Amino acid sequence: MRTCPARAYLTPVEDGLMSAWRGTVWCNPPYSQAARWVDRWADHPEGLALLPAMREVKWLGTLMGSADATALLSMDFGRPDGSLARIRWLLILAARGEACVSALARVAAADKYARGAYHVRPVAS
Repeated sequence: MRTCPARAYLTPVEDGLMSAWRGTVWCNPPYSQAARWVDRWADHPEGLALLPAMREVKWLGTLMGSADATALLSMDFGRPDGSLARIRWLLILAARGEACVSALARVAAADKYARGAYHVRPVAS
């Protein structure tokens, strides 16, 4: 069962890095290979990206520099049996585009770590 109401899904078979991206995208790349995905996401006008909050990665500047809004979120990872793994990650949720910034604000409001806090890039004058 899929929980994301997307019109299209790109799996490893379709190769999301090579396939065309249309409309709003959700990008939750393999964290060990995030750089190419972040570059691709930064070139797309509308979407959300979820990545680990790590400071010593080469893609961080690209992600933060291209995002219209960002939030730090906490996440407990679950196992297939429904139990929680003892892994807690601090994640960056980045948004591009007005609808995605609005969605990011709703997610930040519901996150017990963020408690509604998020950052929106000031509009250049």
